[in-house]
Amino acid sequence: MSGVQKHTQALTTLVTGIVFIILGVTGWYFFPPQSSVPVEVVIDTTSTTTDPFALEPIVPQARVSTEGWKTCRNEEYGWEVQYPAEWYVYGEGHDNGIWEGRFEVETPCTGQHITLANFGPPNSPDYEKRFSDTEQEGLNIISVNKLFPEVRSEYTNVRDLARSFDMFTLKTIYSIDGYEMVTVQHENQVRNFIFGPTYQMEIISDYPISNILLFETILSTFHFIGTSTPVTE
Repeated sequence: MSGVQKHTQALTTLVTGIVFIILGVTGWYFFPPQSSVPVEVVIDTTSTTTDPFALEPIVPQARVSTEGWKTCRNEEYGWEVQYPAEWYVYGEGHDNGIWEGRFEVETPCTGQHITLANFGPPNSPDYEKRFSDTEQEGLNIISVNKLFPEVRSEYTNVRDLARSFDMFTLKTIYSIDGYEMVTVQHENQVRNFIFGPTYQMEIISDYPISNILLFETILSTFHFIGTSTPVTE
C-alpha cells in the first residue's frame, strides 16, 4: 500500500470517528437515558372551594373604546347608561300602537322597560339582525321588575335574592355605581339583578352580548342619577 493510500485511509478513519462522536453526543442530548429511580407523584388534596356569595364584587372597567357612544338617560327611573352609537333605543311606545307589536319604531329613553340593541326597526338596514341568533346583541333594562314570578319582592339584598333561586347559578357579583349586582345563569339564560337607591332593577340579555368585554364596558358606564320617584304601592 502506497503512502498516499495509507494517508487517505487514516484520514477516513479519523473523520468517521468524529462523526460517530457527534452522533453520540446529539443522541444523548435529545434522547437522554430514562432514570430507573421511581418518581413520587404528589396529589394536592387541598380544597379550593370558595363560597361565591362571599366574593368581593367586581367593579366593571371599560374594556373597549367608548368613543362616539350615545347616552340613554331615563329621568323617570333615575339611571343612565352609554351604548354603541350604531345601536337603537326602544322605550315607551316602541310598538307604535300596534297590538303585540315590538320594536316598530325607535324611541327616546323613557318608560319602565328599555331595550338597547344592534337591530333596527322595519325598513332599517339592521332590521334582519333581529332574527339572527348569531348577529343580534342587546340589553333589556327593566325597572321595578315584577314580570317574573321568581323575582321576590320581599328581598332587599341581591345576594339573598340570588340564594333564593333554585335553578340559577351565581356567576358574578358586580359593583355598579356603588350598588351590588348579581349575575345568575340557568343554561343559556343570563340575568342580572340590582337594587338601586329607589328601584329593584333587572338588566337581562334577551339578545345576548357574546363579547363580554363589550358587556362590561356598558356596565362601567351605568349610573344612578337621583331623579327617580320612589315606588308607591
